[in-house]
Amino acid sequence: MTMADLANDIAQIEAQSGLSPPPERQTSAGSDGSSKHPKASSSTSFISDSPYYDAFTSAEMQSLAVMGETLQDISEKARTLTRTGSFMGEACRRMAQCCALRGGLPLEPIEGKTIEEMKQLEEDIYQHRKMAVGDDMASLLSVVANLVSEVADAQMNLCRTLDSTLGDTFEAFVNSELQTVKILNQEATSATENAESQYAKYVTAKTPNLDASSLKEKEGGFLARGASWAGRVRSKAGAGGGGANGAEDALSRATLAADLRLQLENIRFTQADSENKRFQLMKHLIDLKHRRNFELGESTMAFVHGMRAYHHHCADVVAGTVPRLSRIQEHQVTLSTNFADSVVPKWQERQVNLEQFVGRVQKEANDAAGIAQAVAAGDPQLIDRQITNVDEIEKRVHLWDLPNELSETSFFQREKLPGILIEGWLYKKSSAMISLQPWQRRWFVMDNQSIYYYHDGSEKKSSNNNNDSNGALSADGTYDNDVHSAHRVKICDVVLTTIRELRPADANDRRFCFQLVTPSERPLTLQARGPAEYRLWIDKIRTNAEAQLVHGNHAEDLNKNIGVKAARRTSLGGCSVSDDEYSDEGEMDLATGLAEDASPAVKGKFVSLIMSANPKCADCGAPNPDWASLNLGVVICVECSGVHRSLGVHVSKVRSLMLDTLSESDYRLLLALGNNVVNPIWEGNVAQQKGWSKPQEDAERKERDEWIRSKYQWKGFLKVEESDGSTEEERVQKYTNDLLHAAKRADIVAMARALSHGANVDHKYPDDGGRTALHVCALAKRPDDVNVESWYGKECLELLIQNGAKMDALDGSHHNVLDCALLAGASVETVGYLTKKVG
Repeated sequence: MTMADLANDIAQIEAQSGLSPPPERQTSAGSDGSSKHPKASSSTSFISDSPYYDAFTSAEMQSLAVMGETLQDISEKARTLTRTGSFMGEACRRMAQCCALRGGLPLEPIEGKTIEEMKQLEEDIYQHRKMAVGDDMASLLSVVANLVSEVADAQMNLCRTLDSTLGDTFEAFVNSELQTVKILNQEATSATENAESQYAKYVTAKTPNLDASSLKEKEGGFLARGASWAGRVRSKAGAGGGGANGAEDALSRATLAADLRLQLENIRFTQADSENKRFQLMKHLIDLKHRRNFELGESTMAFVHGMRAYHHHCADVVAGTVPRLSRIQEHQVTLSTNFADSVVPKWQERQVNLEQFVGRVQKEANDAAGIAQAVAAGDPQLIDRQITNVDEIEKRVHLWDLPNELSETSFFQREKLPGILIEGWLYKKSSAMISLQPWQRRWFVMDNQSIYYYHDGSEKKSSNNNNDSNGALSADGTYDNDVHSAHRVKICDVVLTTIRELRPADANDRRFCFQLVTPSERPLTLQARGPAEYRLWIDKIRTNAEAQLVHGNHAEDLNKNIGVKAARRTSLGGCSVSDDEYSDEGEMDLATGLAEDASPAVKGKFVSLIMSANPKCADCGAPNPDWASLNLGVVICVECSGVHRSLGVHVSKVRSLMLDTLSESDYRLLLALGNNVVNPIWEGNVAQQKGWSKPQEDAERKERDEWIRSKYQWKGFLKVEESDGSTEEERVQKYTNDLLHAAKRADIVAMARALSHGANVDHKYPDDGGRTALHVCALAKRPDDVNVESWYGKECLELLIQNGAKMDALDGSHHNVLDCALLAGASVETVGYLTKKVG
């Protein structure tokens, strides 16, 4: 990631978040404690508890760990180089002394000799050596001594610079900053787990019963303290008051209500506190991504300047880097200034707002604790004022409004994925008769056609195989991260689904429950995490089902291209994922996709086919060639491969068929092209070139070099027609257009010809939505009259990528190649291939 990319990230975060201060939470408007009905969130906090946040922090922590290992490795190697350089510098100094004719004396003073005597001894040795070598040689050695001495001094300075910049600074950064991130991550994880544990414990428990008559049944529960106090009051009162029963009942209800409110306020506090912890972690992660450039960059720049001073005798070479180094340094200063002036204040503002909100929640929790203690102590005024209705207490506490209050003021926002109508956490009930965890939290997603949920693949396998298991959830556009460990399980088609709302009595006294009923599957019982989300899920599912029934399905099913049946596993390398009641048997995971490296048996088969189709070297005719150029599509001998390697990978990417590990797509590309197809292109005009003849298998290295360079690097044997254009620009434009037409037809021969004539693989075609040839090729579909064996869609993709086409190139709609293929409903083979290339 470049510094410009980081600046763009900050700009996008600013634009999405708005950085508006959090709204004041409304307190009760009247004595009845009524409040507005909680509304569903219109925006989603990126730092809220979700797989997207987990995926982002997990990826960033892994990245930081790798960065720490890298910096630590650099620091250790720098210290090793420092010690080695110091030894060499000292050796240079001693050599300089010898060249100055003053070496050979002991390093320590000779016992019994004074300093003046040692100096006189040194002068005597000098004069004796000068006489021995002669004045001219002594003068020359004096020059050498000065040069070596300057080199030694510069080298020692370089070693000190290396130790202080790449050694001490990198090690300090690893020990300080990365340790801080680990602590913040542990705190955020602990706070999130604690918040979810308390929240789930309350939400998934039976509906609180504030009837004092049920105290005996709840002596072990969370209301036991009020019940036991009520028992002590009754024991003290004895039989002396027939009218005390009503007061005791009121006291008991008030005690239970106060305890309930205390619990709910504590739940809210833990939720808000976990949000704050996640914000601190997120802020520090982004902070490190920026500071590593201008802080570590400054140390690196200091070492570069030290290297420049060390190589002072090569000033003409180093001087060429000065303007560039100056621009980078100026950019780093600008980046550091902008970061401190624009980003940090916004973070501080959000942090202040969040801390103020957490403070208010904590104050309300403390107030609730005081009220609970006073009620337990028998305060009659508070007992009379306590609300004993559970719904009213929840409204007064604003328990269900907390996610919206945190999300709407979040600095980090995540936009909804295209085609997703609703997504979020739901509790799924297991259909097993006996289960240690009958209710499990899962991330559910509904698009235009289906309802899915995600799990980590650890659930038990069953016999139902009605689901498609595919890749992972995609993160938002700002932070491109995938939930690699989550597998999608299809529940049902929306159009065939009936939703049934459940009363608490029908769901084992659990609120916010509903069932998804389909004709072919058992009903699936789900529980929402609050009344707003409960209503939102029910309304969205019903609305979507009605729209499907009335208007039909006019939207492309983006998910149908993700999975394929088990019958195609042999070619696509599928994997199966299971669930306790919905099995993914027989489906593939595009996160795995095509096998990257061919197995030994498959490799042997492909190598045999390639060598049979190409019995002679493309450039010298030597028999049984076993090397290949992947981007050119030719098979060559080992002697010619050496010349190809000297051309550079931008001209020829050389691999050994026998020794190197190639992917299946590499082998298929060589089978689709080969010498018989490629040579007529690159040697199309060799007959008209006077004085040129193709080298033989016993040709010298010089002859091979001249032929191969003229053929591939200088393109001297290509056949150029008058219709190709009169200038180089016209010819490049013509063949760039030919590349587009070849990509649309998946014509690999025409594509190879266009690439050989210099077609621009990165050109974006305005008439085709700003797509590149790689975009267009990914969207190409096999005509009905073309059989599978004659269709070279994946081979054309591989040829473009081998010749520099970029997978992350964006079309006019800002879609990369994989996104474009998914949205356009490309074939499963194409999507699988592109997914593997992206991974």
